[in-house]
Amino acid sequence: MNLSYDTENGTIYYKVLDGNVSISGYSGEDEELKLPMKIDGLLVRRIEKKAFMGSRKLRTLNLPDSIKDVGDWAFAYCRYLEEVTFPRRHMKSGIKPFLGDLRLRHIYLRERKQYPDIAWRNKSEEDKEMVSVLLAHSVNLEEADYLFDTKHAGNPDWTSKLDARIRLLMEEPDEEGHTDMILCGEEDIDCTIDNFIKEKRKKKVRTAFLRLLNPYGLEDDMRMMLTDYLISHSVGCASEETWIVLRDEKGFDRKYYELYVDIGCLCHDNYQATIHDIGSGNPEMKAFFIRWNDSEAASPEDGSYFDKFDL
Repeated sequence: MNLSYDTENGTIYYKVLDGNVSISGYSGEDEELKLPMKIDGLLVRRIEKKAFMGSRKLRTLNLPDSIKDVGDWAFAYCRYLEEVTFPRRHMKSGIKPFLGDLRLRHIYLRERKQYPDIAWRNKSEEDKEMVSVLLAHSVNLEEADYLFDTKHAGNPDWTSKLDARIRLLMEEPDEEGHTDMILCGEEDIDCTIDNFIKEKRKKKVRTAFLRLLNPYGLEDDMRMMLTDYLISHSVGCASEETWIVLRDEKGFDRKYYELYVDIGCLCHDNYQATIHDIGSGNPEMKAFFIRWNDSEAASPEDGSYFDKFDL
């Protein structure tokens, strides 16, 4: 029998199974939702299959320490979901619990009061923030459900698994998967090989940017591979997806265009073409590039450009 629990702007539906609460569904317009540890005195243990799927306004979600099991597609297609907080504990997880959550930026891990994780507690807040970003990115990597590991995320073994999966993505032929997309038969998808390859490269660029900007546990060889990929798809190269992603998606975000310059994607050979392509868009990025070009500090032997001045 389905029972109900009222939130500030909605309703949670649940069942009682083996003396515990299993959340089976949700309807409402909550933007921030903190699930209780107990309902009617019973521990909340499970989020069932598709329980929060398609929640229209949900932006942040905080799960209690009691949660042990997250079902298939539990939070899938929550189009505005940005942040989720889980207890740092072993969690049974189903298929793609965050499928299609394109705005998901952080999966935070909270230490449980009764079961302290000293190694996690001793990590800096900066490190924990980077792990939250990497964990959120990992949940929608293909064939990588094993990376949704709320007990071990941030440990060296987990970081190695993450980078191994990213390496597979970066080394995957751009055309791989095109046949599968054609066979899916969805008429609203542009399945031309050229478009597929461009989108695959953009996916690789986004991943490379994100990993370099969150270098927690990043080994030098991995850093070099990601850097080389971004440089090889900047302005003036045979394909320019690094520049396209920066210009069209991240041109407002200083840390992205700082990285673009610092790793050498912008150079004197492609400077004029880059400035011309910006046009009147992204004025702060354009001004930054102009200052870089005008500064003698852009010379590589003098060190990083960003050490020379403070905007």
